[in-house]
Amino acid sequence: MTFLDKLVLPQSAEHIELLHYMLLLVLFLFIPFISLVFGGTLFSIFYKRKYEKGGDRNYEVLAKEFINISTVNKSIGIILGIVPLIAIILIHAQLLNNAGDSTLSYLMVSLLFLMASIILIYTYRYSFNFSRIFEPVHVSPNESEQEGFLELKSSALKLASKTGRNGLVFLFFSMWFFISGLNEASTLNTLEFSFLSGLFSLSIIVKLVLFVFFSLAFAGSKLLFSFFYWEGGNKKYSNETKNFVKEHTSKVTLWSAISLPLFILLTLINIPAELLSGSIFGFSIIGLVLIFVSYHSLYALNKGAAMNAGGIVFYSLLFSLLVLTIKDQLIMYNATKAHSLILASQYDKYLADLKGETGIVAVSGQDIFNTRCSACHKFDVKLVGPPYKETLPKYEGKLTQLVSFIKNPVKVNAAYPPMPNPGLKPNEAEAVAKYILETYKK
Repeated sequence: MTFLDKLVLPQSAEHIELLHYMLLLVLFLFIPFISLVFGGTLFSIFYKRKYEKGGDRNYEVLAKEFINISTVNKSIGIILGIVPLIAIILIHAQLLNNAGDSTLSYLMVSLLFLMASIILIYTYRYSFNFSRIFEPVHVSPNESEQEGFLELKSSALKLASKTGRNGLVFLFFSMWFFISGLNEASTLNTLEFSFLSGLFSLSIIVKLVLFVFFSLAFAGSKLLFSFFYWEGGNKKYSNETKNFVKEHTSKVTLWSAISLPLFILLTLINIPAELLSGSIFGFSIIGLVLIFVSYHSLYALNKGAAMNAGGIVFYSLLFSLLVLTIKDQLIMYNATKAHSLILASQYDKYLADLKGETGIVAVSGQDIFNTRCSACHKFDVKLVGPPYKETLPKYEGKLTQLVSFIKNPVKVNAAYPPMPNPGLKPNEAEAVAKYILETYKK
């Protein structure tokens, strides 16, 4: 996305870190909402078809309530759906500026599908109100008028069903491309896929299936939350209808949630080893524990032992979703460290140009090494840090990346303490980087 690369501004290391936090906050809004819309729409269409086939009004209640609690209102679709995805695209454009991957392409396609799906799904939501127009109307005894009325009613109901199905299909493709974009950003320079083959990689398919099942479990938990916990429970329906809702919703929510641990573990298996860390495993464990809490609460709700268990199910799945989002962003942070160092270096050079400091080297690279680096590093002996002969080969032909690391060091090897920032100017960092690269071979 060249046009987006032209819009970005140089960012310091501190600003890049702030962008990661902003991205996490936006994802906290976007992912739960989209999961709710996807799961709620799928349930609504399923139960609407059961109502049309059998005529049981309880299925119509389920269909209507699922779409209402998942979409809230038309403004929310824009505020929590379209706007956050635009923000996610802009933040990725900053973080992955000139990275040469397909993340932005995937996300832009996702945005197009999302806008179409939001329009169709909200049309489907309001079709429930539209279909009621025909109910109180007395059909004329005139045969031709009666035929026309029934044809109009049938067309309206078919149109409503089509918008729901098409909206769900568009949303599915939107999430497919969205997950592919995030996966591309989280495996930057570690896996190579073409634009189309990336969509069908094992890691994408696993994450897509995980999204579908999590959406179903989350939408089911939201309906249970609304019916049996929020403001003392839903009072406009009879106990018979409530029992029907509890029986059907708690079962499908439980069966959807049962598969989640398996797919969460599969996503961990597909993460490149160099991107793993203790924090990633820690957040994964917390997410799994919260899912198991939801199992216990669903069982209690199904047995009628605790009606407020609906609230526990919803909150445990919500926080599990947020925790797993943090885990995924930690993976992206690890994957983009090297690229972030390059961007920070470009920012320092840009700032130095503005200050007129470019090209002025106060001391030689050897002098800087002797005064700043030699206390912790030797070329062939382990000291506080690793010997240069072990670490510098990976920087062959990558002077810019080494300069970026010297100016903004990050912990790489668990066997050594993190390197403190030496506080070098851009020209000083470049001078010492050239010196140690030239010297370690001798």
